[in-house]
Amino acid sequence: MAGRPKVKGHWPKGRRRHPEPADLAALLRDLDSAARRRLGRRVARRAGVHVDTLRRWRRRIDIPHPDRARRTRAALAAIWIKV
Repeated sequence: MAGRPKVKGHWPKGRRRHPEPADLAALLRDLDSAARRRLGRRVARRAGVHVDTLRRWRRRIDIPHPDRARRTRAALAAIWIKV
């Protein structure tokens, strides 16, 4: 295998694997608001994602899958009611 090029994965850099959720801007705005209120860990736990995943979404490094965006939106709604 000496002549084989070193390729890291098959997916082109920068190409998304899933479509952007319809309400992405509103979700990111709500995540920013939750982070200001120090609710990130509660949201992540309830949505079933890691806290670092929420940070990547907030910093616009990555975008959530539409299903995960929907679960996160439901987690935010449940927490807003309790707060």
